[in-house]
Amino acid sequence: MDREGLEGFDFDEIIHMIKAGEEGKLVDVVDEEHGEKVEVYVE
Repeated sequence: MDREGLEGFDFDEIIHMIKAGEEGKLVDVVDEEHGEKVEVYVE
């Protein structure tokens, strides 16, 4: 997945969730054009 597919994605929010101690799935992004899926989990 290239940066173009991540437009509008708030990385600051992800960092905030990690620092706040969130656990589990934080992100689930699907790039249907390229058939790619990205999931981010924190334990």
